[in-house]
Amino acid sequence: MARIALVTGGCRSGKSAYAQQMAESLPPPRLYVATCPVTDEEMQRRIEQHRRARHDRGWETIEEQLDLTGVLRRHGQHNVLLVDCVTLWVNNLMYHAEHEPEARQVTETDVAAQCGPLLEAAQARRGTVILVTNEVGLGVVPENAQARRYRDLVGRVNQIIAARASGHGLRTSVIQFINSDASVGEIAAARATATIEIYQTGLGFVPPADGPRFARHRAAAEAGLRQAAEVLASGQFALVILDEVCVAVARGLIEEHQVTELLTQASPMTCLVLTGRDATPALIALADTVTEMRCLKHGLQAGRVAQEGVER
Repeated sequence: MARIALVTGGCRSGKSAYAQQMAESLPPPRLYVATCPVTDEEMQRRIEQHRRARHDRGWETIEEQLDLTGVLRRHGQHNVLLVDCVTLWVNNLMYHAEHEPEARQVTETDVAAQCGPLLEAAQARRGTVILVTNEVGLGVVPENAQARRYRDLVGRVNQIIAARASGHGLRTSVIQFINSDASVGEIAAARATATIEIYQTGLGFVPPADGPRFARHRAAAEAGLRQAAEVLASGQFALVILDEVCVAVARGLIEEHQVTELLTQASPMTCLVLTGRDATPALIALADTVTEMRCLKHGLQAGRVAQEGVER
């Protein structure tokens, strides 16, 4: 199941360059799908110039103005497929519909019907599909009906793709550095969900550092780091959670620098979450968002056992 990413922004905002950078951070092979129609010789020269530049960076390029679904289905061998851009695709659909023998106007229902198979084909692939589009609706209202209809159609397509990209098909990997109980609820939930994988490398509660079992826990934490590195290198996960890794550092199972070095391997497209108590200042400094949870009252302190679906 592929990961779907939607990159949006205003005209000349750098969104295409950002999407290409994002794609090049992932393992090849890569396919660039250009939807821009060739309108004149100048446009043809620009297209050839961009094609040569991408080829030098390990890209294969094809041009397709209408049948994006077919492209996604026919080119399943590529790990990354970048469509630039959705906005021109909508323009092409409008143009061809209005220049058919029986000219007609494309409606929001029409573009929604086109998006369904497109997104299904994207999800059926492996790897990552990146779609570039233009932000609409933030500027002045277009002065003519045709332009307003185009704005509405692009807006509708953006909504459909964004909903799928954010809510479906985003793969998650969880590496548990401490927990070893395979009967807990999150393991059962992951088994029932195709997009979540959990790796338990921990051995449970950490013994004192001078205890005979501490070396085994250190080796288990090192295995967790190796598993996390493998997950990040795959480029297949939108969210990677290093569960209780802060505790592993605080208790001396792994070194802080090992974790910071691991974080530098993450793709810009991957969201990394580190959990656990006693995060070090260096890990806090690297994070964009830091939350400290404090227990005010807990049933376990009153002798209540852990409840299925709540604590376990």
